[in-house]
Amino acid sequence: MDKRAVSIALAAFGEEVNEAAARLQAEDTGFFRRAYVRAWFASIEGTCFVLKQKALELLASHLAEQNKRGVINVPAADFMFLDETDFQLGDDGNIKPRSARIRTLPNVLYTFQSIAKQIESTHTLSKGNGWQAFQEAVNIRDRITHPKTGASLDITDEDLETIRRADHWFRGELNAILINSPKVPRKLAQQLSPADFDNRAECGFQRSGLKT
Repeated sequence: MDKRAVSIALAAFGEEVNEAAARLQAEDTGFFRRAYVRAWFASIEGTCFVLKQKALELLASHLAEQNKRGVINVPAADFMFLDETDFQLGDDGNIKPRSARIRTLPNVLYTFQSIAKQIESTHTLSKGNGWQAFQEAVNIRDRITHPKTGASLDITDEDLETIRRADHWFRGELNAILINSPKVPRKLAQQLSPADFDNRAECGFQRSGLKT
């Protein structure tokens, strides 16, 4: 996956969030609030997949260089998780690939750690209030995905504020990883980082008077 493909994918994920935010700004209903939260999480998961695919590509390149020097050290687990692939034995005794089931929180951390390692970024992940907000955001997503009561579907202003803080943490950490890599030119890092996605991405928060 080349740099242009990565940039295009990230832009597409951002546009999905932008569209959901625009609809929420035009009509503030519970349905559009939930749609916004779901679109935001879809963009997070998509971004993680794209970054892991890039990390996988870089890892394969590094291994090829090691192989030329006669060094064999294949991190099988990394290949599996970066490609989101798991394996199982079929009834016929043959090994069959299947999609790995990866929880959101460890997936985000693993994605950041993997891409940082492959591009030799010096940034150390911050797990302060932003990470706490991200964990709370996952609980909000899970609550509306698996509701137990009608009230479980409600997205409050406080919930949107939590999503906003989680969003800023995610974008800030990714930007810091790219900016602090000697292998990523600063201009390119700024282009690839999801810094704002677009001003419209904030309207889901602004419509209720929340500050960004």
